[in-house]
Amino acid sequence: MRRRRINGSIQYPVAFLNCNLGRPVGGKPALFTHQEIVSLFHEVGHGLHHLLTKTEILAVSGINGVPWDAIEFPSQFLENWCWQKEGMVLFRPITKHKNRCLMSY
Repeated sequence: MRRRRINGSIQYPVAFLNCNLGRPVGGKPALFTHQEIVSLFHEVGHGLHHLLTKTEILAVSGINGVPWDAIEFPSQFLENWCWQKEGMVLFRPITKHKNRCLMSY
């Protein structure tokens, strides 16, 4: 993906995800709730939206130039994976035990 600046140089996309997650306590691992996993996938969707834009015009990269009703599409699409059987099986080792009903696959 290349984004060309006015001077002809290339601006490579950069994204970061800043999370506020629980710390391990008492020697036990810090586990996620299912909602935290859904939120993580949602935010990663926004990052991918920014990173995977392919345009030569920097001003319309990422979510710039995208109608407001379409900005949430990639992030909501990724959220759906958190509700699929295959996804839940993958997440089981990192989820809190109280959510076993969601992870019963």
